Amino acid sequence: MIVRLEQGLQLKNPLLQEIKANYSHYFSDVKRYVHLSRYLSKFDINDDEIAYLALHLMAAAEKYRDLNKPKVLLICATGYGSAQLLNNRLEKEFGKQLNIIGIKGYYEIDDAALNGVDIIISTIDLSTQVFKIPVVQVSVFLTENDIKKLGHFLNNLNDNSRQLSSVTTKDATNSQSTNYFDQFTDVSRFKIWRVPTDREDVLNQLSDMLLTDEPAEFKQELLDQIDQRELLSAITFNDVIAVPHPARAMSKVPKIAIGVIPAGLKWSNSYPNIKLVFLLSPSYLNNQGLMAITQTIVHLVDNTTQQADLLVTKNFSDFRQKFILFMKGGKSK
Repeated sequence: MIVRLEQGLQLKNPLLQEIKANYSHYFSDVKRYVHLSRYLSKFDINDDEIAYLALHLMAAAEKYRDLNKPKVLLICATGYGSAQLLNNRLEKEFGKQLNIIGIKGYYEIDDAALNGVDIIISTIDLSTQVFKIPVVQVSVFLTENDIKKLGHFLNNLNDNSRQLSSVTTKDATNSQSTNYFDQFTDVSRFKIWRVPTDREDVLNQLSDMLLTDEPAEFKQELLDQIDQRELLSAITFNDVIAVPHPARAMSKVPKIAIGVIPAGLKWSNSYPNIKLVFLLSPSYLNNQGLMAITQTIVHLVDNTTQQADLLVTKNFSDFRQKFILFMKGGKSK
């Protein structure tokens, strides 16, 4: 185009009217920036040439959208054929909004598989597992309800790129938030470590808090299951928070034990200063409300102010008040 302009030649563009009619914002943006260009503003460039430049801008915008679509990992329990069925349906319904980067079975989930993933779409109920990224459960047939649910989730994601609200359960009301917290934990399942400690001691004491109405072998099996779960993918959510939980649900009722370690402890070489530990033991019967708690913990990962506030908590009552307020979307004073 520059060669043509320097020689006084300009082309006709058969797409000019269609671009003006259907992509006017691209056309007007190009025209405005051409006038701002020190070099191009020296030429009297007609609308046909502007429309050709607009096509390049439109192509770049499409490429940018493709590169920035949320990256999705599909988790399927059944065979490759059913996974491909779901993959194809997702491509048909949400191909312009999602970038499906892989298909895995549950036991193939590990840190490498989750690297770079923005959303997990699963045909398996993962409500007893806690991940740092949002999980959407759907049928392998991607029903109309699934499409509506996933569409609603993606709209929220577009409104806020860090929106991690669960779409597998309804949002909890304020009173439900309180009930859920009190249902899963209490003062007997909470401890602040005022002296130096280590990972083994914290897990040992927190697991002791969960033994009510459980068989004698429960504790050792819970600790073994936590080790198995950590082999799948990280249970350290950031430099401060760890959320140990078993690879499979074990409790009669869901329970949570909470440890606050203001001085920090060495969880691993990669995480030498963990200060908040939420030990979860989901139920093999019913986990209603547990997702509301786990999603609050996920939200907490990115809120350093709230983390700091919880670390200076005085006692269980103080921690409970701050956590429930954060769960309801408020901020501590």
